Amino acid sequence: MGGIVKPLVALAGAALLVIVLEGCATTPAEQTERLLIRNGFKAVPATTPAQRERLASLPPAKVSLIKRQGHHYYVYPDATRNMLYVGSKAAYQAYQMAVQDQSLAQDARLARDVRDQSVINEDQLEMSGAVPSVEEVWEGWPQ
Repeated sequence: MGGIVKPLVALAGAALLVIVLEGCATTPAEQTERLLIRNGFKAVPATTPAQRERLASLPPAKVSLIKRQGHHYYVYPDATRNMLYVGSKAAYQAYQMAVQDQSLAQDARLARDVRDQSVINEDQLEMSGAVPSVEEVWEGWPQ
C-alpha cells in the first residue's frame, strides 16, 4: 500500500494546485465580463464624470435592463474599470445560455471528480486487504 499512497497524494496535491491557480487567474467579475463580451455585449468606457456617476449608481455585479433613447438595453457595470458592458436582448439571452452551459459543465466536472475519487478510494481499500476482492466475494457463486 505504501507504494501507491505517495503517488496518489502527489497527484491529489498537483490537482489541488491546478484548481487553486485556475481560480486565482481571474476574478468572478472578469469571468462575467469575458462571458458578456463573448456573447455580444460591447464594452463602453465611462469617460466623463457624469458617466462615472451613472455607472456607480447601477447595481454592482448584476445585469440590469435600462431604457435609452426609446430602446431597451442590458447593462453590466464595472465601476473599478470605468466600463459599462451593453447588450441587446439577443446578447443577453446568449449570455444567459452561456452561464447555464458553464454551470452544467461545472456540475459535470464535480460529479466526475467525486466519482473518480470514489473509485480511487475503493481500489485503495481493496489493495490494502480491507475489502475482499471481487474474486473472493464471488468465488463459487451462487448464494
